[in-house]
Formats: sequence, C-alpha cells, structure tokens
Amino acid sequence: METQSSQSDSASSVIPFLISQESTRPKGIEPQLLLSQVFNTAPYLRDWSTDHPADRQYLRILLSQTHATSWDDFSWATYFDFCVAAHFATVATFVPTDVDNHIRFKLWNPELEDESIHQMAQTVIESFSWNTRVLSSRWLTSPAGRTIEGHKGEWFSIAAAAYGATRHRLPQIAQELLSLIAWEIENEALVFKDFKEAGDGISLLKASVLMAHNLGDLERVIEMWGLKQGDPLFNLNESIKTDASFSSPIEKAAILNRDIMALENHRHFALRQPRPIRKSVDFLLPLGPFFDDWGKTLATHPELSLEDLGIIVEALIQGWAKLAGPVGYARALVGIEAHYPGGMKELLKPLPSRVAKLWTTGPLRQLCTISQSRFEAQWNQLGLKKG
Repeated sequence: METQSSQSDSASSVIPFLISQESTRPKGIEPQLLLSQVFNTAPYLRDWSTDHPADRQYLRILLSQTHATSWDDFSWATYFDFCVAAHFATVATFVPTDVDNHIRFKLWNPELEDESIHQMAQTVIESFSWNTRVLSSRWLTSPAGRTIEGHKGEWFSIAAAAYGATRHRLPQIAQELLSLIAWEIENEALVFKDFKEAGDGISLLKASVLMAHNLGDLERVIEMWGLKQGDPLFNLNESIKTDASFSSPIEKAAILNRDIMALENHRHFALRQPRPIRKSVDFLLPLGPFFDDWGKTLATHPELSLEDLGIIVEALIQGWAKLAGPVGYARALVGIEAHYPGGMKELLKPLPSRVAKLWTTGPLRQLCTISQSRFEAQWNQLGLKKG
C-alpha cells in the first residue's frame, strides 16, 4: 500500500474531489461492478441467504444490495458499509476486492458532516464483533479460548482510519476505538503465550503469521493518517515495542514470521487463475505451509471433477516452480495424491507432460514423499525451538 505522510488532518487537500457542490454521493467503484467482483471470487455467496444474525451483518449488508442499480441507493455511510462488507467477505478468497484505500482513507473525507462520520465509525465499532470465520480459514483458537484471526488486520486498518477521522471531532468515539484496538493487541499477545505454554509449535507458527499481518496493517494505516508521537494511537502502537506484556510475544512472532513463515504465506498469485478453486467456501486457503488437509478436501469434494483437479494441480506445480519451492504447495499435492481415488495415476491424466514431469521427478517429488505426520512433527519442533 502506498503511504502518504501528509494524509492526516490535511486530507481535504489530498481528496477534495470526493465531495463537490453538485453532488454529495461518494465516488468509488460502481456498486454493481463491486458486486460482480465479489461474486467472481466467491460465486457461492449468490446462493446464501440474506438472513444473518448480527455477528454476520456484513453478509446481510452485502447480499441485500444485489439489486442496487444506482448511486441513488446509497448514502455516504451506506456505501462505506457496502465496501467494508465486500472487503470482509472476500479478503480471505483468492482474488479480494480492491477497496482498501477507500475504506482506510478516501471515504473518510473531512468535509463530511459529523452524522455521516459517526455512522461510519459506528459500523467499524460493530464490525469488531463480526464473525468472519464462516468466510475464512485463517483463524485460531487458543487453549484458553482466545481467538486470533486474519480479519482483525482488516479491522485494525479501518479502526485506525475511524480513529483518525474522529479523534478531534468525536473524541468519545475515538476513545472507544482506541480501547478496542488496545484490547485486540493484548489478546493477540496472550494467544501467542497460550500456545507457547501449551507446547504447540505449529500454532505458534500460524499465530505469528496472523499477528504480523494484523499489526502490520495497523501500523501502515497509522502512517497513512500521519499520526505522530504524542497521539494516543501512535503511542499505543509504539508501546508494543517496549511494554513487556506486549513486546516479548509480538517480537517473537515477528521473528517467526520473517524467518520461517513469510515465504509460505504470500499472496498466492499462482492460485488466482484456476477458477474451479473458487467454487466452494470449503476451498478457502488455510495458513501455510500446512496444506495437507486442504489437499484432502480438494481431492474428495463432490464439486470438483478430475478436470477441475487437473487445473488446480497444474497451478500448484507451476506455482511451486516459479516461487522456487514453497513447501505448502508440495503439502497440498501430497494431500490430493493421497486421497484422490486412483491416486497419482489418475491425477496425471489431465496434466501436460512437462508439468507432470515436475511432479513425478526431482526436488518436488522428494518433498512429496514426506508423510504428513513426519512433516508436521518437524515443523512443530521448529516452532517450539524458535518461538
């Protein structure tokens, strides 16, 4: 994300085009185009009900707008809600919608009336409690019952934006946002400690990815809004590095992610092409490199034909080759091979010969001979040793 240090209270000088004398409607991606992008990456949502409990309100917001055809259907605040809902619904998919800069900065125009800013900030506060686990495989629950999820990075980013927009105009709202941000930072540090005390090295590794992602999103938006030393949110973020209750687990998580996990949890561009992988919510990618069970899901799922699997397997093999050997893609192939009826013999049929050769010989084949139990035992020890 491009950061701009001038994007603080002077935001109106950067984006004055968002509100004009002629129109007070927001300018951004057209609603129907945004919906088409949502259904392109998550087609299964078309069949989901619009009746959802409060903790899945983002799905109700999104799916209730399927017939909206005009900007006249949206106020500034409802368009913000719509963008947040689209982002939350797709951020764990293979092709997330691109509304980050809108919900993190552009839609928080300082020329808006307090009522609109308040409504938008209230959505952010409510979204802290949304259950996004129905649309993501990137979350963990610790032995003590605490949960950490990748969506909290998305929440951190809009919470920091809401804080930036309200800290002078609506200070009580800003304080509520600050308290929620502080609570989540502490929660994530405690999750890491829980897994450390439980001797769960794999969960330590997974938690490190989520913590690095989430806190990285928070820091980027703090910078985007130009918050400086002395501001409570800036100071809170800085305290992560010095307060012992935060700094030790967060520092260890950052090291684990940087040294071990980052290579396995990139943007997975190789998996954006195979369309069969978008057919079901069951196919959402978990945290890498632990893809054996995900491979099993693909191999045994009734919605995937052999031809579909061939397209996915080819993408995994070519992605592995292009990225110089991420372990996770090999683990996915192990899971697919072990659980597809007919195994390797059948799976090779739809593959081009040059792709099949990569899978059946050389370094990739060696990686695929390691059993799931042996692989996970090795990585569990790695997580405990380094964490």
